[in-house]
Amino acid sequence: ALHRLFNPATKSNMAVKLYTIKGASSYHTGQTTDPSTIGVRAVNKLTLEIELEAPSLYFLYLLAEPIAFPIPKHITNNDWHNPESFVGNGAYILNQHPVPNKPPADLGLSINPFYRKSHPKQLTQIELDRIEPSVENYAKNKVDWCRVEKLSDFNDDTLPGTKMLIQGFVTYFLAYSCHQPPFNDPAIRQAFAMAIDKEALIQDCWSGMPKPARGGMLPPGMPGHSPEIGLRFAPDKAREMIANFGKEKLKDIKLVSITGFGETPEFLQKSWSTQLGIDVSIQKDAPIGESLQAIKTGDVQMLLLGISMGNPGPENILALVKGQSPLNYWGWRDEAYDRLLAQTLASSDITAALNNYHDLDQIVVQESAVLIPLYYQQAYGMVRDGFRFSNTVARVRDQRLNFKNLRLS
Repeated sequence: ALHRLFNPATKSNMAVKLYTIKGASSYHTGQTTDPSTIGVRAVNKLTLEIELEAPSLYFLYLLAEPIAFPIPKHITNNDWHNPESFVGNGAYILNQHPVPNKPPADLGLSINPFYRKSHPKQLTQIELDRIEPSVENYAKNKVDWCRVEKLSDFNDDTLPGTKMLIQGFVTYFLAYSCHQPPFNDPAIRQAFAMAIDKEALIQDCWSGMPKPARGGMLPPGMPGHSPEIGLRFAPDKAREMIANFGKEKLKDIKLVSITGFGETPEFLQKSWSTQLGIDVSIQKDAPIGESLQAIKTGDVQMLLLGISMGNPGPENILALVKGQSPLNYWGWRDEAYDRLLAQTLASSDITAALNNYHDLDQIVVQESAVLIPLYYQQAYGMVRDGFRFSNTVARVRDQRLNFKNLRLS
């Protein structure tokens, strides 16, 4: 599975998350075509040996992510993604055939006869409808849980049930196309960032729910988080920087947003118009793949994105701007940054690594202003009466509501 992940033909953008494995980066980027140079070896049928480029405190977390899941070689053919080829070790398996009278996008599950633990025998068939767990669908009784992004959406009449806390390492940010004018100039990137009042953004667009990102790209709770390194709201300074550059050069600028940013694009558009006198066109709810390609090619100048990490390792966020990373869609390059990142990943000195994480994050969000964090996730949700959590705290981690944590009352 790991050899397949790093094979350039697979075109996996997520392979970069496991570049800490020896030889993975060289093979994935085409510097070598010999898969035996990857530090992964099956010692025997029960033992897998993995050699790393350097010590990694968070490697075991990475092995728990889907990109590192084992894949039986005998089913990795052109039909490997079909239900009849599915191999899994969970309590349920995909049905051989689509659920009757359901669109093809919906899934049916049946009991896995080889599951090693017990499962509810009365629940022999499950139909999974693709319904967004939104406040609107919860209020219409279409789903039994939902995320609540705005405090103003909480209403005991329309949202009955148990309130739950949603936690995760999530940063929502603004990215620039740094390889072409005008945002190849760090002063212009800084000016646009300093024209954003993040506290007002949170209140106006989200009723105060998320945390304004006063720090860096590394979110609160993640090692290396630096609380106060973000660029501050400074419209006077921003206007001065724009005047020095020449406002007449700032034309035909476009901001694209993927789904989930609500009214944030309109807020930013108004902020830049009011504070800088610059008109920016916006496109909302754009497909993420097309959006990333558009900023990579320079067809759009700014993009709203979010990054969610299922583990506390800072390196994957900081690698977003690494020069040769396939996830560096913004086109920013800095050899000194890449050297410091590589040095940090190779270090076993935790104190030195934490200091370097701070310095790297400060380069990204302040000195070079490549990525501008806007807010960190802080959300709540509701689960309908009739369900209870298996632990004492109604909490959802990593934005996923796991069935194993729920019980029927």
